[in-house]
Amino acid sequence: MSKIIFNEHQIRQIEANRFVASVSDRSIQYTAEYKIFAVKENLAGKGPVQIFKENGFDLEVIGVEKAR
Repeated sequence: MSKIIFNEHQIRQIEANRFVASVSDRSIQYTAEYKIFAVKENLAGKGPVQIFKENGFDLEVIGVEKAR
């Protein structure tokens, strides 16, 4: 379980990303589209942090560990 607890502002910010299906105060559920896309990008040689950053995720909000 994540040690990061999102506040209401952070939840709204995360929800605004088109690749997010839902957000709670402790977790993020990504769309199937994003999961498939991220795996393909990773297989093509991109790292998880790069994939998250390029797709509009603020790693200072969600945490680098969530990207891994």
